[in-house]
Amino acid sequence: MSEHDPVIVASELVTGYGFGERLCWEGLLSGRHAFREIERFDASKMRSRLAATVPGLSAEHGGHSLLDPMLDFLRPYASKTYGRTELFLASTVGEIDLLETVEQDTLHSLLQKAQTVFRVGNGRVVSAACASSNVALARAGALIQSGRLDTAVIVGADLVSEFVCSGFSSLEAMSPTLARPYDKHRDGLIMGEAAGVIVLSSAQTAEKYRLKPKARLSGWGMSTDALHITAPVHDGRMLANAIRQALGGTSPEEVGCVIGHGTGTRYNDEAEINALNTVFAFPPPLASAKGGCGHTLGAAGIIQACMAFHILDTGILFPQTNLLEPEPAAAGMISGKTQAVKIPRILSMNSGFGGLNAVLMIEALTPS
Repeated sequence: MSEHDPVIVASELVTGYGFGERLCWEGLLSGRHAFREIERFDASKMRSRLAATVPGLSAEHGGHSLLDPMLDFLRPYASKTYGRTELFLASTVGEIDLLETVEQDTLHSLLQKAQTVFRVGNGRVVSAACASSNVALARAGALIQSGRLDTAVIVGADLVSEFVCSGFSSLEAMSPTLARPYDKHRDGLIMGEAAGVIVLSSAQTAEKYRLKPKARLSGWGMSTDALHITAPVHDGRMLANAIRQALGGTSPEEVGCVIGHGTGTRYNDEAEINALNTVFAFPPPLASAKGGCGHTLGAAGIIQACMAFHILDTGILFPQTNLLEPEPAAAGMISGKTQAVKIPRILSMNSGFGGLNAVLMIEALTPS
């Protein structure tokens, strides 16, 4: 590992399972989803009345976003940064619950708030649809690898809102039952909300300040389908290109598992399965966190990265939540039971509207 290699030195998460990364891991590991009836707005006319909302979440008083208590919880986990530091906000709609009250767009209002909360002067918004977190991590990793940054704070955050839910409902992309990623009988996604933080540093910075890295961000790749505003390329060929970029010089056989985007929609899951079967002669174990956490939009990749750390620690991939019958082309990858991860190297995949694909490779500091 070189002195400029990006390593993950801190992380924390809030999801529909509650406040804490471990609660999310334990929920997914148990095969339990976090979906509940939506209460913050009238969802009676939408395709689904369920969402993975954060339990007990409330703003203190008017003028505050529901994201505020989530950011406050995350604050201590990114309290120490060193050298040249920048904050990367990964979000699709930001403080969408304040849409009618803020005087600027809700993404930049959230960026300013995050910079204050995490005490980072320089910041940028990375709004790359549902691939936002993976794109932000990749961009931060590239700047650290090039020697232009010493530390990066990546914050991913999006809320369940009437604005977003009504949009997905109008597209008939939401499930009237449950989200079942990679299932033969899948019929759509369920929305979720989350906020998470990951701190990257160079290996040299981590060593100098005696930080304890959780893992190494060893590769990333991005591509664009350029086909349709919402539908991916059916055969997954452009996603396959992003996977190959993330692999770099690593053989596909040296990947232990894949955390997929896995929305539970017909076209997304099919494109992912096709991409994996294109790149891998024998695809590794696969699972999606969205069967439990819901589709958290710009925060999805943050959840996946945090779960990757637990997979590396335990050597276990969580079961696919709500799985009834695997899609035949994914039968050898997906399981309703835990799967052993024999190689400590994980691919995390996200795709988004506009045909965006972003793939990360996260591995143990000394992979076998």
